[in-house]
Amino acid sequence: MVFGQTHLFLKNRGSYFVTLFVSFQNCVTICLSTDYYFKGMSAINIRDIAKLAGVSTATVSRAINTPDAVQKETRSKIDAVLKETGYVPPAMKKSAETGVILFIFNEDDYLFYDRIYVGFDLMVRSTPYTVVMCPIPADESARKKTLLSFSRRKIDGIIYALRDYYPADISWFQSKKIPVVIARKYNDMSPDLPRCYIDFSVGSFRMTEHLLSIGCRKIYLMVEQVSAQFLNSFCSGWKRAFFEKDLPFSEDWIINTQNSVQGGYEKAVEILTSSDTPDAFFCASNEMALGILRAARDLSISVPDQLSVVGFTDSPTAAYTEPELTTLKQPIEQLGVATAEVMLKILERKGDLTLVPPEIMLQPQLRIRKSCKS
Repeated sequence: MVFGQTHLFLKNRGSYFVTLFVSFQNCVTICLSTDYYFKGMSAINIRDIAKLAGVSTATVSRAINTPDAVQKETRSKIDAVLKETGYVPPAMKKSAETGVILFIFNEDDYLFYDRIYVGFDLMVRSTPYTVVMCPIPADESARKKTLLSFSRRKIDGIIYALRDYYPADISWFQSKKIPVVIARKYNDMSPDLPRCYIDFSVGSFRMTEHLLSIGCRKIYLMVEQVSAQFLNSFCSGWKRAFFEKDLPFSEDWIINTQNSVQGGYEKAVEILTSSDTPDAFFCASNEMALGILRAARDLSISVPDQLSVVGFTDSPTAAYTEPELTTLKQPIEQLGVATAEVMLKILERKGDLTLVPPEIMLQPQLRIRKSCKS
């Protein structure tokens, strides 16, 4: 099987991580690996290409997977970078019997889902299927254009993880007889669809409960208001923790800012130099949290003695901040295993959902470090 064999081939030669991108237009599988050297040549990875082209990794992925959805000028820039690097990917024609499962997610979540391929690989390596990452733009017209481009490809299944639920998307897939597995929790989704998801509200509850247990009472949430569904999940767990402890809170403690280090920094400076300051910041991303840590340092505010700062998603960088960042470990690899397993069962049974579990819920785990009081 192309996906699994390629992954093992490179792994045995010291590759740290492998991502496969399938060009539907050319029916070619492209391997981009990290820290991989073969025959004296350094294999470039997708982040290198993105940096050289001045675009995001998600845009590079879209240019390879769904070129019709990328502006011609941007696509040409990426193609030029590929040629300039002299990198020639090991092209392998996909056999006629190999099927394609698309993993659809928002392009801004590219780093969040970076490790999901490990789970996908475990499940599909011995099957005639390949899972392909398909980041989707947030812009409505661009999103529809990307999805429309799928109509010209042969797709065997969809794993759907957009931040918000679009019933029209699901209806269109179903009209094409393409099975769908939902990979996020949506409040308004059809109960007939199989779903495997990480319960973000449970993670938010556990982190807020922990902060309350160490004496924090005014806990500000910092989040980018781009997804109504995520905002609802993130805030509901926070509210539940206060309700269960019978402690007061205010909706004014929900702070909207740009999902970036700069966004977190600027908003934190604004709040921490005011007369009304929090005991803790609970951030929807590590980038925001890093910005707050920098702001606290610049303002001579001690973390965690005077202020606790925590993040929502764990990453290798969280253990190397100063102080080390308390976060939530999101079971991304397990999500890949669960969604791929359900999809393979559906495909094996020709769309029959009788023996497929209707719902699998995964829960984040606390990673307590030094950015909040012990």
